[in-house]
Amino acid sequence: MNVLVVVRKEEKECLIPATEDFIAAIDEENNLIEMYLPQGLIEE
Repeated sequence: MNVLVVVRKEEKECLIPATEDFIAAIDEENNLIEMYLPQGLIEE
């Protein structure tokens, strides 16, 4: 099973694979996930 993270910005939505390679830190207390993403993965 592949787990995806949903990122919402304005009216756009992007699905990102939740792999260990992308996850930099998890802050459970504040419900935040910090991720390092390869350039070009998300359209700007």
